[in-house]
Amino acid sequence: MAKEKTTKSAREQFYKNRKTFRSFKGFTDDIVNYFREMTRNFKENYLSAKQDPNHLKRTDYINTLNYLTSEKWNDLNFDEKILFFILVIDPDLIIYKIFCETPLISIEQIEKEKNKHVRAILTNKRKQQFTDIEIRITEQLGFYDKHLLYYEEVYLNKIFCKHTINTLILRNAFPKLAIHCKSITNIEMITDVRFKEIEKTAKNFIGKINTSPTVAIVSNALIYQGEQLELDTLNEKFIFFILTIDPNFYLLAILEEESCTENIKKRALQELGFYDENLVELEKMLVRRFYEEKWKETRKFSYANKKQEKSNFD
Repeated sequence: MAKEKTTKSAREQFYKNRKTFRSFKGFTDDIVNYFREMTRNFKENYLSAKQDPNHLKRTDYINTLNYLTSEKWNDLNFDEKILFFILVIDPDLIIYKIFCETPLISIEQIEKEKNKHVRAILTNKRKQQFTDIEIRITEQLGFYDKHLLYYEEVYLNKIFCKHTINTLILRNAFPKLAIHCKSITNIEMITDVRFKEIEKTAKNFIGKINTSPTVAIVSNALIYQGEQLELDTLNEKFIFFILTIDPNFYLLAILEEESCTENIKKRALQELGFYDENLVELEKMLVRRFYEEKWKETRKFSYANKKQEKSNFD
């Protein structure tokens, strides 16, 4: 029991400055490489993992916490300490990957359920899912630290995938992106030359990820990896979103085929993975300005023939 208190105390001390976390802002490749070298030396000289690199013992977790909370490392800020911590105890992001592999019942799903009995069942299932995750992580790493999930997600987007697009997505970032949809009023400031550049960026993005672009992947890239895309304004980001997720404007086809707003939304979510009235208006602006002829052709097809239509336009 004494050891458990020691672990809890060290963990609390380590995370007490987490509110100062700046998402690794300003961390260059040189800085990251410096910390990689630091952690390599640390693991070789201080941790038991040097004898067994494939199994990080619980004591290594505790020792790393104690090491980073000692006076010797007071000069390091929290971003530097959490980077060091991840590189030592979970460089392969096992915690993040296990959460990605587990289709968790969401809080939103539970709250939407009107039946109290069903809601209670879903709540208990969600608790059991977290228990199972904790067991899996402990079996693989020798410890469980629930706080690390968030920092590993930021590390993955900002550092691990700094020069590549992250396709291992835990949370769909579209709701964060959609908050800014209301800022779309017009695209008059987008010149023809700039539009062609955004169009090219979208095509390069699709080729780079080696998989079909999803709302989750594109939204994540726009929210967390925007510097790779070189998109300057919100309008440019939303144009990019449409050109990667709905380049043939199927959302507008659904709009013409359905008269009820609820049905439009339902089909869009099922068939495209997103719906927002402001993005409907953006698609209309794009069609009028850049794709009028393409839209005339698109209207000849129903959305049921999506695959055939896509091959005609690609």
